[in-house]
Amino acid sequence: MVNEPGFDEAVKLAKENPKLGVGLHLTLLIGHSALPPEKIPDLVNARREFSNSPGDVGMKYFFKKRFARTVAR
Repeated sequence: MVNEPGFDEAVKLAKENPKLGVGLHLTLLIGHSALPPEKIPDLVNARREFSNSPGDVGMKYFFKKRFARTVAR
């Protein structure tokens, strides 16, 4: 995750190993947002932390349209 510890080391390793397959993850659980909380208040708390509860997030995403719009950001 680009906004978590270890990112700089991962970039260095990827550059040193051009045949290494790398990708980009989108996370909506357990981690920190790259965006500030005021941009995505339905997703993170004041410390930019996503929820640790997959069930809660799944229910919000499925039942609340505004949540889906926030995820698109």
